Amino acid sequence: MITEGKTKVLTPLNAVRLTSKDAITAGDGAKKDEFAQKGEYATETTCNVFTLLRTHGIPVAFYYRNSPTSFIAPLCIMLPW
Repeated sequence: MITEGKTKVLTPLNAVRLTSKDAITAGDGAKKDEFAQKGEYATETTCNVFTLLRTHGIPVAFYYRNSPTSFIAPLCIMLPW
């Protein structure tokens, strides 16, 4: 494991596997709860957005979805936007 945040776990490969958890948080982690299948919904949404952006020629840090709750992406530095 490279790192673990409130809602995702990054695992090293030749790239990284980002796995979404069923955790939901508020107040910068002050409140935390579990929501069944949240990880699957989050992964599906993220992958759909990345695929749409890539289809329209916008570069994205996304290779492919590899499970219901994770996708493979290049190891890179996230822009603080």
